Amino acid sequence: MRSTTTTTWSGHVPPFSITDALRGVCAVTVTPFDRAGELDRRSTARLARHIAQGGVNAITVGGSVGEYMSLTAAEALAVLTETIAAVDGALPVLGATGFDLRSAIERAQAAVAAGAAGVMVHQPHHPFRSAEGWSSYHQRIADELDPSPIVLYINDAGIGPSEIGWLAERCPNIAAVKYAVPDPPRMASLASGVDDRLVWLCGLAERWAPAFWAAGARALRPGWPTSTPPWRWRCSALCNVVTRSAANECGCSLSRLRRSVRRAAAHPASAWLRRLSLHTGSSPRQPFALLSARSQDRRWRRRRQ
Repeated sequence: MRSTTTTTWSGHVPPFSITDALRGVCAVTVTPFDRAGELDRRSTARLARHIAQGGVNAITVGGSVGEYMSLTAAEALAVLTETIAAVDGALPVLGATGFDLRSAIERAQAAVAAGAAGVMVHQPHHPFRSAEGWSSYHQRIADELDPSPIVLYINDAGIGPSEIGWLAERCPNIAAVKYAVPDPPRMASLASGVDDRLVWLCGLAERWAPAFWAAGARALRPGWPTSTPPWRWRCSALCNVVTRSAANECGCSLSRLRRSVRRAAAHPASAWLRRLSLHTGSSPRQPFALLSARSQDRRWRRRRQ
């Protein structure tokens, strides 16, 4: 018998609804490396505390900005456990999973066993992906993790309401959808055609926030809290935005922080961290690469304005 009340989490603080925690700003962390290219555990913990101090609702470890696809299973779990220990129950920490089905289930189970409040499932990329295969992939993961909450990560415009609705109907522990397709009307259409219990999250850069908020998104999953000083991104103003005008105001302030997320195949977040003295690690792992020093300085000056 599958459970029907699945979206709660209990850590070192009183239990609360994970769907409530997903509304607002859910920061996505980068992964610090040392000069040898290995995980920098100490900086990982410092980074987690730095983000938590800014007032975000939750943290996701292992997103795209965290170079999840470049990490081994052991490394991904190590980053997650360090982050969970660092925030010490102050807010929920979500893990991530992906790759082939068996690996995805094993990684997700390991994340939950380590104390993750839920798991974000990366969009599976395959040249011959089918709608049925996409749906069954996520159903298997959700079934194995039930009752732990699941966040779908969708960056494929081919995923439609039939697939999402089919999953939502069969998997009550699917709590949210991180939508990373640059098409707010498409997201609005999807959201209107599926279970309204799902929380929809804007999975793109902050400049998309107003349009996605108008389309029904009620959360951001940004990487900028990683590198922006806490006093610049106190998140209380974002948590209860309910009107388009407020969303537009919010989007304008965010766009001043981050007018350009990254250029193709470039990962400036590690440079930002070094400038903030959070760590002095190596470059990101391939296929990412750091921006040029000139580009880094220009972006940094914009974020100081």
